[in-house]
Amino acid sequence: MHRCSQCGNNALYELSGNPLCLNCYHKVKQIEYLDYIKHASAVNQANEQMDDLMASYGVPSNSPKYKIPSFPQFFSQAAPMTLQYINVSNSAIGSLNTGNVKQIDVAMSNFMNDGQADLAATLKEFTEAVIQEPTLNEKKKDEMLEHLAFLSTQAVTLEGKKQKSVAKSILSVVRDSLGGAAALVTIWGKLEPLIRSLL
Repeated sequence: MHRCSQCGNNALYELSGNPLCLNCYHKVKQIEYLDYIKHASAVNQANEQMDDLMASYGVPSNSPKYKIPSFPQFFSQAAPMTLQYINVSNSAIGSLNTGNVKQIDVAMSNFMNDGQADLAATLKEFTEAVIQEPTLNEKKKDEMLEHLAFLSTQAVTLEGKKQKSVAKSILSVVRDSLGGAAALVTIWGKLEPLIRSLL
């Protein structure tokens, strides 16, 4: 399995030939979005100055303006989360990557719609347990949530588009990462076969 070129976590994406994990890919997209805002604002300001200059000579001018979209809420780690199934407080989330949690919550909605209520309930139980597990530091929790986000998304991906070999490798990574967290080991024992059956 490829490793992220920035942090060493498992890579799920590739950008310009560089493997990236979900968290680093998310950060790159944040930077790209902010660069767009900066350049679009500069062009708008230059166009406004040109319009003013032309108007001073009595020449009408209406230069095009770039639309500046509002900053997407999912880019903001501090933004309050609205989750349909996962029940955790913002204080429990802390500085964890909320994008992973939201992605898992969306997958749970898909499971419910597909009649996979047992899978949705077990995934909810495991996700909440990971976030609240005192033996895991934030880095380990982020890694675990990233793995869950990928696996839950793969489980609802159409046949023929699943990354089966990668997903099965991550199943093993999750199992080996649980360490001495007895509660997580117990729940994962129920969750793993349910996810594996959909890969």
